Amino acid sequence: MSTSDKTEKETDALSSFKKNHAIVALPKLKIVHISDLHFVAHRLLRWFERFNGLRGHDQDTLSALENAVEILKPDLLFVSGDQSTWGDRTSLRAAQTFIFKLAERVKIDPKHVFWVPGNHDILLHYYFGNRFLRRNHDVVFGSTEPCRHLNVSSYRVGVFLFDSTLDRRKQRSALWPLVGSRGKISRPSFNEFNSAANDVATGGCHIKIAVVHHHPLPIPYKADGEVGLELTTMSNGGTFIAHMQESGINVVLHGHEHYPYSCRYSFDPNQGDIIIVAAGTAAQRETQQNSFNYLEIVPNIRIVVRQYNYTETGFRRDSAKVFT
Repeated sequence: MSTSDKTEKETDALSSFKKNHAIVALPKLKIVHISDLHFVAHRLLRWFERFNGLRGHDQDTLSALENAVEILKPDLLFVSGDQSTWGDRTSLRAAQTFIFKLAERVKIDPKHVFWVPGNHDILLHYYFGNRFLRRNHDVVFGSTEPCRHLNVSSYRVGVFLFDSTLDRRKQRSALWPLVGSRGKISRPSFNEFNSAANDVATGGCHIKIAVVHHHPLPIPYKADGEVGLELTTMSNGGTFIAHMQESGINVVLHGHEHYPYSCRYSFDPNQGDIIIVAAGTAAQRETQQNSFNYLEIVPNIRIVVRQYNYTETGFRRDSAKVFT
C-alpha cells in the first residue's frame, strides 16, 4: 500500500468515526490545567495577606482541588504560573510539595507534570533581587525547559514551556515598579522554541501544547473600571500567538489574571486554528471565584474544555466548550 493510499484510508477512518458519533471509542488525552495557586507559607509574609492582591492560598480549597482531580484521573497536569504570591523559597517549596503530592495521589508520572513561572513567583527577585543571583523559583523548581515530548494514551505529545516574566534590568520606564506584572516572550526564548519545535517536527506529534503564564490576548468583557494601565496582555502577545499557529501548536494554556475563558483563534486561515485556554486562580483566598480547567483531547478531531468552579461543597463542573 502506498503512502498516499494509507493516508487516505486513515482519513476515511477518522471521518467514519465522526459521522457515526463513535468518538467515544477513541482514546482521550485527559489534562488538568490549574494556575495561580498563590502559596504564602512564610509566617512573616502572611501579615500582608490583608492587602488585596497579596493574599495566599486557602487550605480548604486545596483539599477540594485534590478530591476533584483524583476523580478526573488526568494523564497530564499543567500549572501555569504564580505558584506563590511573593516568590520566596518557603512558599515555593510548599507549592512544589503540594503539586507533586497531588500528582502522586492521582498516579501521574512526575514527567507528566509541567509548570512555568508567573510574575508573582519572581516578585521579590524582580524588585529586590541581585542580578547575579538565581531567582528563587529557579532554585526550587529549576530552570524552564523549552520542550518535552512523550507518549501518552497512544498519542505522541509535544509540550513547549515559556517563561514570560520580565527582566527588570531591561525596564527603562520610570513606572518599572508598576509593570512587573506585565509579560513578554524574549528573543532567546523564541530561539529555544524554534530549535525544540524542529526536533519535534522530525519525530512527529499528534498534539502540541504550549504553556505560558501571561495573557497572549486581551481579556474579553473586562470591566472598564478594571482596565487602568494595561498590565495583563503580553507586550508581544500577538506575535507569540501568530508564531505558535504557524509552528503547528494546537493548544495554548495560561493563567495570570484569574479570568478563565477559552477561544479559537487564527491569524492565518491557511493554518490550523489554535485553541487558547485561560485558567482562573485555583486556590487564592477571598477571590471572587476559584476554578480550574479540565481538557479532553482527541487529536485532529475534538477538544473539550470544561471549567470547574469551587463551591462550599467542593469543585463542581460548570461550563464546557467543544472545539472540533
